[in-house]
Amino acid sequence: MNLEHAQPDRAARLQSTSQADTRLHGGWLILARVAWVVLVLFLLGTFIFSLPTSFTILYHPCTGEWCTSISSSVFLTAREMQALPQYGLSLNAYAWSTTVINVAEALVWFGMGSILFWRKSDDWMALLVALMLISWGVNSATTNLLYSSSIWRIPENGVQLIVGLTILFTLALFPNGRFVPRWAVWITLINPAYLAVYLLFLRSLRIPGWALFNNPLNAVAWFGCWILLTLAQLYRYFRVSNTLERQQTKWV
Repeated sequence: MNLEHAQPDRAARLQSTSQADTRLHGGWLILARVAWVVLVLFLLGTFIFSLPTSFTILYHPCTGEWCTSISSSVFLTAREMQALPQYGLSLNAYAWSTTVINVAEALVWFGMGSILFWRKSDDWMALLVALMLISWGVNSATTNLLYSSSIWRIPENGVQLIVGLTILFTLALFPNGRFVPRWAVWITLINPAYLAVYLLFLRSLRIPGWALFNNPLNAVAWFGCWILLTLAQLYRYFRVSNTLERQQTKWV
């Protein structure tokens, strides 16, 4: 009889502890909410102001090494533009449809992130996930800014940095805000430094060979990081998480 009561009590304590670890109060709560709103305004502002520029860029053929990068997949080369009529598309139709898809995608992710913020804005883990959702939604459109004037590369790189860091820390910390296993903390320390150097210096300067997935070092750093953190999430799910945390992981 005692054992039967012990298991539910233990599960309840674990769940309450998990919730308490990520709950914010007082000044920290206000600071987190203000920071979240500021970052989201930056993301949405960059996205909105990038639309005319990214729309115009779609009419120009992509040239150089960047055309083979995954981040430039929506940009067509001259040969691909000439082939559009074979698929029943004009260049104008392609530009408009691509822009509409980008806007629709951003609205969907923004809606999900906003709902999460509205319901769980006192939980820093929820704020992190909500920011990740919104930044992911605007990511595809803001990438276009890399191909415009140099002044636009600054906000574009800022968006990319937010996307990379939020995904990284969500994989490392979700759902209870703890690094599990402990070695996950080293990935979240080393990878952001490399990501910042890449986004703020190497890619902004258009150094040949440094398109994100075209360079072997970049590929190993990125994919190795995501594979390790995915394995960490699996370990957390099967060996560490309680019932509530497993359900939260399934939702995500």
